[in-house]
Amino acid sequence: MPSVTSGGGGMGNQIKKFISALRLHPESKSHMSYFGNIFKDKTLCQLDSKQQYTPLNTWRIVTLPSDSEIPVGFCKFSTLDKGFHNCDVNGRNIDHEYLRIPHSFRKKIINLIQNRLQYSDLVNNKVDDFIKNHESYSSVHIRSFKADNFSNDKSSRYALERHLNWVNVGRQTCIDHINNLSDNKILISSDSQSEFNIVKSQCHNKQFIRYATNNSDRSHEDDFIDMVLLSKGNHMVLNTISTYSEVAWYLSGCNENIHLC
Repeated sequence: MPSVTSGGGGMGNQIKKFISALRLHPESKSHMSYFGNIFKDKTLCQLDSKQQYTPLNTWRIVTLPSDSEIPVGFCKFSTLDKGFHNCDVNGRNIDHEYLRIPHSFRKKIINLIQNRLQYSDLVNNKVDDFIKNHESYSSVHIRSFKADNFSNDKSSRYALERHLNWVNVGRQTCIDHINNLSDNKILISSDSQSEFNIVKSQCHNKQFIRYATNNSDRSHEDDFIDMVLLSKGNHMVLNTISTYSEVAWYLSGCNENIHLC
């Protein structure tokens, strides 16, 4: 039976969720109406009233029994010490594993994106305009989780753990990666203006460019275009525990020139 996605989450989560739904059944649908603006196929979020759907809400890309290249116990990084719940019981998750993922599995996801999630003219035109103005660059995703609400509930405690992981390890690692890049022009996508300012202040010899600068006013379309532009970097500095980084990597065709922070 086809699935229909459900539940919350940002752009990275929603696209990963939909990839999983399509992996489970090719006629699955997204519950996000804005998919009709960012993808060429306008029917991706149009339910068939005669069809039954199974709800699907997950931040993971599902692995199927046929994915023999992913063994039991494969999962290493999407664990509690990174601010996530433990891997599923059989440990066949591939989330945030990046270059550890076998090429044969990466190709399955790349093919699905290329065949089913082709960009709309709106997205392609804005991406092309930006590339014409800026040409070649490396790209960086700053995911500090700083904007998340750190209250006493369980999900917020996980968000705080992720933020502290960024502050204690990720931020300086990101700065070091940027300073070591051969490209002088660096596209930054960030969830926090203050974190962007900190990183920028420690990278004196780089020219920083941005697509969407105001996080509060950016549309879903802007959010996705920012992700596509991130995927165009010659080198990509990505966050180890961000689904936004992760989807940008898949959109890049799984760029081998990545640096994790």
